[in-house]
Amino acid sequence: IFYFAFGEIVNLQQLSVPRTFLGGTSLPNQGLILFAGGLNNNNIPTNAVDIYNVKNNSWTTSVLSVAREYVSATSLPNLGLAFFAGGSIIPSLQLLILTNAVDIFNAIGNYWTTAQLSTLSSGLTATSLHEQGLVFFAGGLARFIDGPETNVKNVDIYNLNSNSWSTAHLSQGRYEVAATSLNTKGLAFFAGGAFLPN
Repeated sequence: IFYFAFGEIVNLQQLSVPRTFLGGTSLPNQGLILFAGGLNNNNIPTNAVDIYNVKNNSWTTSVLSVAREYVSATSLPNLGLAFFAGGSIIPSLQLLILTNAVDIFNAIGNYWTTAQLSTLSSGLTATSLHEQGLVFFAGGLARFIDGPETNVKNVDIYNLNSNSWSTAHLSQGRYEVAATSLNTKGLAFFAGGAFLPN
C-alpha cells in the first residue's frame, strides 16, 4: 500500500487468494478498496472478493455470484456502490466460456445484488459518471456456442436514478478499450483497443 504522506510503499498486504486478471475499484466515502475475481495459481477462476477497510486497517472477504477472470470494475463512490461485470468462466484458447453477470456491492447496506449485461463479454472496460448516477461497461469479446469470437460494440449503461439498464454502441466493436470520465461535464470517454478481423 502506497502512502502519499510518506511517498513510498510502507504496508505490504496479501490477498486471500493469489491471482491475476482480477478487477479492482474503490469507495472512498466508505474508505473501502475492493478486489474481485481473477485466475488463481491453479489457473482456475475464483469468485473471491477482498475488501480492505482503510479506516480500521482490516480485511474482509466476500464472493461474486460467478467465479471468473478478466472482471471489469467501477463504482459510484458517492452512493457506496461497486460494480463487477463480465469475464471468462473457463480460461481456454479452445473453449472460451464467458458470463454477462454483474455483481453490485452496496457498502452502505453491506449487501450484494446482481444484474446482467446485454451480451456475454470478456475484456470489456468500465467507467462511471458519479454525479449523474451512470455506470458504463463497453466493448469486449464475445463467443457463442460453436461460433467464432466476435468483437462487442455494446455499451451497457446503468442509470441509478431510474434503476434501469440501456444499451448504446461504440463506433467499432473492440476489446481492451481504455475508459475514463469527466464527471463535472457529464462526459465518458472510450478509446483505443484491439479487434479481431472479420
